[in-house]
Amino acid sequence: MGKDTKKRAILYSNVKANKRKAEEITRIGNEQINLNDEVIIGLNQSKNNKKIKAKNRSKTSKKVKQSKKNSQNKQVRSKKKMNPIKKKKIMLIIKLFIILGFMVAGLAFLLKSSIFNISKIDVKIQNNKVLTDADIKNLSKIEIGQNIYSINKKEIITNIKNNSYVESVKVKRALPNTVEIKIDERSVKYQLKTDDGYIYIDEQGYILEKNNEKDDCMVITGYSTTDLLEGNKLNDEDVEKLKYVENILQEAEYSNILNNITSVDIKNKNDYKIYFDDLKKMAHLGDTSFLNEKMTYVKKILEVEHDYEGEIFVNVDLNNGEYPHFREKV
Repeated sequence: MGKDTKKRAILYSNVKANKRKAEEITRIGNEQINLNDEVIIGLNQSKNNKKIKAKNRSKTSKKVKQSKKNSQNKQVRSKKKMNPIKKKKIMLIIKLFIILGFMVAGLAFLLKSSIFNISKIDVKIQNNKVLTDADIKNLSKIEIGQNIYSINKKEIITNIKNNSYVESVKVKRALPNTVEIKIDERSVKYQLKTDDGYIYIDEQGYILEKNNEKDDCMVITGYSTTDLLEGNKLNDEDVEKLKYVENILQEAEYSNILNNITSVDIKNKNDYKIYFDDLKKMAHLGDTSFLNEKMTYVKKILEVEHDYEGEIFVNVDLNNGEYPHFREKV
């Protein structure tokens, strides 16, 4: 073999070798993992994630800080804007409290001053027959010179109502130094006959007074009330009967015989009795039906039997032909 042939053979051999070597390198390169394109689980991903998260946290933190900063800046700007208004409001409130404090202090001083010390008690009594101004002043327990705002109106009313003749009370402060007291007085309408005297009552049955002397009013007998203390009221039954007594006396007045009646017995509501002591007679009225007719008969019998002592009976059934009559006392 010549030299040229050997050189070519060597070169060819080198080319093949180089080619095989190149192919081997290529094969190995293809088989190797491209760390730039592939992610190794547990290694690169974790590191990358940490880096990403760190970056995200950093960005978020910056955003939060920026947001807080912006918010704080807004609040500061808002405070700067609101401060003048708030200051005005606060100053106004403080001024009002100061003024109110001076007013309260001044009022307290004024109320305690002698200007409001009571110098007069003005008493007015409606339907006055028994009570006096002095009675009411004593009952009220108000003292001259006492501060007008120190009195208790409820207590004064209660004190005055301890008198059984007092029906109603009104108490008023007449500034600066006068107390006005208005009284409605109860009137004696009837008197109850007792073993040791008389008990005065009004038309509503309130017990006004016990007295040994007879008053100039109609006497009531036959009542059932036992608790006869001043200020008390007759029981409901007796109060109801008093209403019928009023009807009886009205009809007696129409018949012109009222002045002759000295007492009314209310013991039996089905047989009211009226007494004519000066004429020595008594009339049985029965109940209070047909009072007008009954009084007419009573008046007639009183005239006819004027000289005789006895009882008049008009408690009969006029609708069934029964007639009133007189029974002379034997």
